[in-house]
Amino acid sequence: MPKFREAKFGRSAALAIRWVIIVSAIILLTVLIAESYNVYPRGYWVTKVLFWLFVFSCMSAYGLCSPKNFATLERVIYKTVFFLPLIFLCFLLVPFIGIGFGLLFYVKFIGDNKLILYSDNNIRIEQPGIRFLGPDPRPIIYVKQKLISFQDTTLLFGYNEAKDRIEVRNQGDESYLIILRTPDNYQVPTGIDTFFYKLKDYRRD
Repeated sequence: MPKFREAKFGRSAALAIRWVIIVSAIILLTVLIAESYNVYPRGYWVTKVLFWLFVFSCMSAYGLCSPKNFATLERVIYKTVFFLPLIFLCFLLVPFIGIGFGLLFYVKFIGDNKLILYSDNNIRIEQPGIRFLGPDPRPIIYVKQKLISFQDTTLLFGYNEAKDRIEVRNQGDESYLIILRTPDNYQVPTGIDTFFYKLKDYRRD
């Protein structure tokens, strides 16, 4: 047996980790299901924190807790999650498919501050992906309302993080002027593209 399995948490710690796993799994699953109905957490990092809380809790349960504290099905799940990073790394070696899947996984469950192009109390403009064998992804506007947000509008222009820059001007009447500045956009000879956005209240729908 690996040496890391020799160090065991006590039963009370194991049960506490079990509850963390259960609660984080339920909330994460609820969030992922809600996203299919265009209901997202208000904060960009919520889904990512829940995912890694679940993963690290499962890894701790398998690596640092005695197996006798868990049912057989639980042990199978924890062991699978424990070795999942190794399987994931092997999958990344698959040409093209592995890299594409890795980028999708990174955007969904790891994230980057650079993917948040703008954020205030009302909206967040987010880059939904990283360019890979295709055009630059088009930024998406999320409307924030209380603890949740809604995916509202996809901007008409793609955004290249390496060369483009977005400016957002709050017009003061629940409207925004979004300006894309790019040095060599052949579609926009002036290097500037603008988009007018009016804030939408989803509570009225």
